[in-house]
Amino acid sequence: MLKDNPDKPIPKIKKHANISGRVLAFLIAVTVLAPLAVLHGCGVKGEPVYDTGIEPWQATEAQIERASQLSGSNKLMVGCWIPPRPHQVTNDEEADARMKEVAESGINMITTHHSDLEDMDFIHRIVKASAKYGVDVMIELNTDLSDDGIEFNLGVVRDTMGYGNVIGYNLYDEPIEGHRAALTKEYGLVKELVPEKIVMLNLLPNYGPADTMAPTVTKELTKYQTYVDNFAQTGTDVISFDFYPFQAGGETIAFGTFLMNFCDLITMARKYDRPIWGFLQNCSFAGMLLPDEAGIRLDAHCHLLLGAKSYSYFLYAQPFEPQTPTESFDGMLRWTSKLTPTYTRVKNVNSEIANFKNRVLSYDISGIYAERLSKDHKSCVDKSLRVTSGTKFKSITTNLDYEVLAGVFKPRSADANAAAGCSTDTADEALYVVNYSRANKVTATVAFKGVQEYTVWGPDGIESMGAASEVTLELLEGDARFIEFKTFTD
Repeated sequence: MLKDNPDKPIPKIKKHANISGRVLAFLIAVTVLAPLAVLHGCGVKGEPVYDTGIEPWQATEAQIERASQLSGSNKLMVGCWIPPRPHQVTNDEEADARMKEVAESGINMITTHHSDLEDMDFIHRIVKASAKYGVDVMIELNTDLSDDGIEFNLGVVRDTMGYGNVIGYNLYDEPIEGHRAALTKEYGLVKELVPEKIVMLNLLPNYGPADTMAPTVTKELTKYQTYVDNFAQTGTDVISFDFYPFQAGGETIAFGTFLMNFCDLITMARKYDRPIWGFLQNCSFAGMLLPDEAGIRLDAHCHLLLGAKSYSYFLYAQPFEPQTPTESFDGMLRWTSKLTPTYTRVKNVNSEIANFKNRVLSYDISGIYAERLSKDHKSCVDKSLRVTSGTKFKSITTNLDYEVLAGVFKPRSADANAAAGCSTDTADEALYVVNYSRANKVTATVAFKGVQEYTVWGPDGIESMGAASEVTLELLEGDARFIEFKTFTD
């Protein structure tokens, strides 16, 4: 299969059509005659016939607008690491201005850096300013894991635990095996103080130093699986990791390794019944590429498709004063307090994904559809997680030989969603379809098992709703659609 070939011609696809135009496009694209044949027992020789008893129909513009009002929505925690720096928030006015910019980008959670604890006035100032704009705070604790260091961290927790928008504490970023005993102790002590808050670790990706991550391998597990398993037992309320796929000179390899990493996390998240959190690459550093908007979009959608319940951007603010004019992380905020083009890219992607209403958060991934991936990438999806169809979803075809990744989802119980503050108006099945390229547009046709009721969510909200045997999706680079097998009507 081709991969990220920008020279390959493809029909131009308009992204932001008005609602009536979008409905017209789907009236053309959605199969109407084929469902009638299915209902009457006809079909392709050798293929099963799915007689659902549902008549084809398409929603009007007014019905789509009403569906948008009726459907529930979920809050996605969109974070960032390295928030505005202490020299940028020396007083309340500066803190307010900087946190207003954070909130306007679509970020609603920040994680401080452990070095910020040297200035607790800064911590208090930024926490208070964050609260004014509905931004939650995770505080990263000091890396000193001696008894004195842990006692210092407990003092930080006591000093900040009273803030309603301080939702938790990151004990350590990218620990290795040698840290595990001390972190087990620290987790227990911090959790005693704040049992209702999130206490977590952020783990290394699978391209980290394997021998220091897991010197001894657990039977029937790989080194990386052993590493994640060990720290899940150590104590972390979420299984968090940071994988940065846009590596200079190795993007194709990184996208395969990315799939392998997520498969391991899905397995461990199921084993320990904990949510997956991730980090998105939005800046350049240490030879890593600076992603364009399509790359950021692809990274975000892939995290959600592969089961992440929250993600954060690395990074927001430049972490140190540059010594040369070219020394920069190309994050969202310069050392000089100037916003960058990366800020705009992130803001655009956050806005697009917010229009999906984060419906996927009411579901859990049940399988990964890898049939439209290249052979190399398909091999990176664990066989135990692969599916070739769902209960209502049949298959995906594309107009050109580009890659499409899909996740099949099942709803959580109403009680579980209510406890998590998520919408309970779920379908029996849902499908997340991602254009697995940041360089090519693609047209994907999703076939259902007979005529099914469905709603398609996209970057403009609900794009189509009704009943049909297939829908055609026009996807920009790194773009996605979320299909729920239900409709929203009075």
